[in-house]
Amino acid sequence: MYVRSLKLSPDGKVGLTSGEVANLMAVDAQKLYEVTQEGHLIWAVPLSVLLVSSFLYQTLGPSSLVCVAVLIGIVPIVERVMAGMMKFRTQRVALIDSRVELVASMLRGMRDGPRHYIYTGNQPNSGKCFVLKSVTK
Repeated sequence: MYVRSLKLSPDGKVGLTSGEVANLMAVDAQKLYEVTQEGHLIWAVPLSVLLVSSFLYQTLGPSSLVCVAVLIGIVPIVERVMAGMMKFRTQRVALIDSRVELVASMLRGMRDGPRHYIYTGNQPNSGKCFVLKSVTK
């Protein structure tokens, strides 16, 4: 992914800042990690609920069905919490974009800054201070 982003043409970057490109790469890598680590939960969670429910029914009898109903009833609450977390995550991504763009512009300034200035003054180590003046084009 990183190599592909380096080969991205300027036309492909239209409308995207360097912070957004870096953030999109990080988000893509994170999503890939989440799928590989948690993708199997699609089949494992229902199987676990089914097995635990059957073991509870064998141990407690019909009263265990109340526990299963509560477990199923909690699903809408979890969905609301996850929706709030995703909203927060979207806001966080926007802040990260602006932070990365700010750092990138600061680094560009550090890299390009010395090209805009020259030192004037006496010989080095003469005990006199050097004055930093701006170069105008």
